[in-house]
Amino acid sequence: MKSVLKNVRAVFERDIQEPFYYDLTINDVSNTKGLFDKVSEIYKTGLITLYGTGNTIKIKDIKYKDLETMNKYMLSFGIEVNYKKITDYEKTQYYKYLLDEVVKLEEVNVNVILDWKSQNIKSSELKITTRNKNEIFNKIYKIMKNHLLICQLTNFLGLNFNKDLKHYAMVYKFQNESHIISFDFANMGKYCKSVSYITRHKYLS
Repeated sequence: MKSVLKNVRAVFERDIQEPFYYDLTINDVSNTKGLFDKVSEIYKTGLITLYGTGNTIKIKDIKYKDLETMNKYMLSFGIEVNYKKITDYEKTQYYKYLLDEVVKLEEVNVNVILDWKSQNIKSSELKITTRNKNEIFNKIYKIMKNHLLICQLTNFLGLNFNKDLKHYAMVYKFQNESHIISFDFANMGKYCKSVSYITRHKYLS
């Protein structure tokens, strides 16, 4: 693997390389949120370099094929990009699935704010009715991990959990849709060529 250039923009000015081609080492972060911010900077730099004008870009003009290209570039750093698009109605359904699970806990009450006309959930508030907050927080966190999408959209309902890289997301809102971009460490077994493939390629080419 080649060490990633200090000037990340130069990577996106070159041809796409194979997954894990660059050695992405980020040392100046103290937590996962800091890591997410750094990876987001790399992603945004790529978008601007490939599809922007000057140092700006219109996110609404980005097409799905552009996101596919960005995914390939990010895989060269060993980072997998996950993109999802949901409507406000779908967001509310995800919200309800999560809250229906949370309110099964006797120690938790939930209040929500609705847009009355659309009946879409705008926000929510959890009230913990026990003094043993650590135990109930652990129960809530286990539930939330099974509802990743809505937790990305709501930053885990504002609760301060220790999160993995994939739990953070960049969210862009256009009209009645939310566009969600998140990152995770790519699985080398999924994206790297197998030894048998390399051997066949070596002796047959």
